[in-house]
Amino acid sequence: MAPAKANLIDQKAGTKFFVPETQKIGALRQTMKPFSDKNYFIIFDNPAKCVTRGDKVTGVTGDLTIENPVIE
Repeated sequence: MAPAKANLIDQKAGTKFFVPETQKIGALRQTMKPFSDKNYFIIFDNPAKCVTRGDKVTGVTGDLTIENPVIE
């Protein structure tokens, strides 16, 4: 089963940002089964620098939605 596609939504503008994929490395995200006592990361493409420090976003991957984290 392929990992769920992840995206980040800028709450201010409604713009969606996606995980970049490179030909040699693939998607820039971790794909292992998550554990509750671990930290994980996903890198999102933001080429026009639309999302900046202090902005609130919503992260979505599969059936998991995380609302209101603030960009640092």
